[in-house]
Amino acid sequence: MSTHVATGAPRLPDLTQYELEALEGRHNVSDAHAHQRQSRAEQKVIDALPEIWDRSQILTQADIDKEFIRTFFGFQGQRTMVEAPERALLSYAASVAMTIVATQLRLRRATVTLIEPCFDNLHDILVQNELQIEPMPEAVLFRSPDVYAALAAHGVADVLILVDPNNPTGETSFTDGSSRFEEIVRFCVDHRKTLVLDFSFASFLHSGARPGRPDVYEILERSGVSYMAIEDTGKTWPTQDVKCGILSASSDIWAEVRDLHTGVLLNVSPFALQVLTGFIEASASEGFGSVLDLLAQNRRVLTDALRGTDLEIVAPTAAVSVAWLRLHPHFFWSDHQRGESYVRIALARDPVAFAASAEALRVALMRP
Repeated sequence: MSTHVATGAPRLPDLTQYELEALEGRHNVSDAHAHQRQSRAEQKVIDALPEIWDRSQILTQADIDKEFIRTFFGFQGQRTMVEAPERALLSYAASVAMTIVATQLRLRRATVTLIEPCFDNLHDILVQNELQIEPMPEAVLFRSPDVYAALAAHGVADVLILVDPNNPTGETSFTDGSSRFEEIVRFCVDHRKTLVLDFSFASFLHSGARPGRPDVYEILERSGVSYMAIEDTGKTWPTQDVKCGILSASSDIWAEVRDLHTGVLLNVSPFALQVLTGFIEASASEGFGSVLDLLAQNRRVLTDALRGTDLEIVAPTAAVSVAWLRLHPHFFWSDHQRGESYVRIALARDPVAFAASAEALRVALMRP
């Protein structure tokens, strides 16, 4: 919660700068990074850090990469990527992967249709690459009875960029299986559009130990669509911002994307990848309950704290790690006035600290 959103306060150019301000405060529920405490299974990974360090020095980078990729995509239920780990390009953050995607689009001089609302870091990266962008309301993608017809009626530029589940609303195409997602893919194939997918919040589609989405890469590969897809660990596991972004692409553009990737970095730290592999395995052993239960608890605490105030949580389709109350203008990147009555609250926090933050918010809202 930043004081800079108050009336008359100077407006900062992007949400990340507000989040930087929040890092200095006691009640930081701004950024969506995972800041909760470790579960018992995750603490065992922390206790084993010296052994992980030694192992990282013994194994080859290639073996560590493959182990991480197979563990991550196995947890996500993405069998196609488990069987083709060489297709995954690793980077230190999803934003690095998105920068590579934006560079590829800029070199193609592609025009872009971007889902709205969405986290403005994505929009900013596209703007920095001087791409022409037009908005696609998320209701067209996630609420239309016939999404294929809705996309045709709305119109799509050369590239459709979709965040699924969406940040910050939690809307998703996977509510009723894969049919809606497959229709979006079919539209892109029929109309020769490139599909860019940001799956950074896809872990929260899990229902207990079961992944909540189909093997999307099997759908993409079978369709023949031209695509780039981004996955992320940073929103899910409390690893002190040790994280990894994962970029993959269809065969028609994979070599080009790989060359852009190698122009940015050589590898991700083998130690970091071993730590992340351990955290993912810990989640699998717990049925992902340590993450999902904490988010549900904090969402209930926030709901209770907001009773009798002017703010109300909008129930998300997917229980992502942020609560959608009202949006700051930066989320509606094409029309800031539409977002002035909205706020995003991050839920991936220690429950005791989060309860104190929720109470501080309630006190502020109840002031006459």
